[in-house]
Amino acid sequence: MTLSISHRGAGYLEPENTLRGIRKAIELKADYAEVDVRLTKDRKLAVIHDETVERTTNGRGLVREMTLKQLQKLDAGKGDRIPALEEVLAEAKGRIKLLVELKEEGLEQQAVDAIEKSGFKDAAIISSLAQLLRRVRQISKLKTGLIFLGADWNVELAAKLGASLALPNFHYTERGLIVKAHNAGLEVFTGNCDSEYDVRIMKAIGADAISSNRPDMLVRMLSK
Repeated sequence: MTLSISHRGAGYLEPENTLRGIRKAIELKADYAEVDVRLTKDRKLAVIHDETVERTTNGRGLVREMTLKQLQKLDAGKGDRIPALEEVLAEAKGRIKLLVELKEEGLEQQAVDAIEKSGFKDAAIISSLAQLLRRVRQISKLKTGLIFLGADWNVELAAKLGASLALPNFHYTERGLIVKAHNAGLEVFTGNCDSEYDVRIMKAIGADAISSNRPDMLVRMLSK
């Protein structure tokens, strides 16, 4: 069975990385909602993808130069706001699993603490690049996934880091690499497939989970 991951909350269907998006992913019965986390000026955990707020809100500026209170005064789309990670955990708990991507260094301990304190730990996976993931593995037993940005998968590195998952882009995902990952004890969560064709291919070659900005299409395709 191939699992579904609703990217950045609910991808193109709702404002990304918002509680509205999480609720849409739940409504669609996706297996996971993926969210991104950054540190604010007052060292709170904000759920937002970019370093700046311009693309996803009506504001301007760097996330790290704004407090959470300042960020939450912005409109993140359809009247929703940038949530704290703790708010996302509360919204999702018992309703959908989370794939939590750490976007920068220095928030590893806080993210781990937030997930563990929420009681969400068995239904959450932390994903990031190698350096951040190494730190997470040193301080926690939470399930982790190593993100690969290009074609050169380093399955051995993922295994060495104690990761449970390999997270490559679908453009660089092929059957042989999935087999190699499986032989190393890793699951493969691939993304982001926004066409029926790509979802069909990733499912056929054995991806364990697929991420999409079109979770409505993804859930429908994987239910066939």
